[in-house]
Amino acid sequence: MLARPQPERQAHRQVLEGLILRLAKRYRSSLARLHLLATLHTGTLLSEEVGLPVERFGSGPEGGDIQIGARIVQGMWTPWCSSGIL
Repeated sequence: MLARPQPERQAHRQVLEGLILRLAKRYRSSLARLHLLATLHTGTLLSEEVGLPVERFGSGPEGGDIQIGARIVQGMWTPWCSSGIL
């Protein structure tokens, strides 16, 4: 079965990306002092558009969120932002 196009999901993603970029640009100097972890798409967005160093994991659908969660559970990283956008 072919996936049905979801324009509302794409529109939501574009709004979210715009918000992430605005926040990251505004707080770039503060974020640059942190060790940032992100899924592949978000990490690439922050790296290429804002110039922040980001440790990137797999994309969300490929388990990137789970990889980040595993780092937290293992005590290898302490999240400072509970919203999950960075």
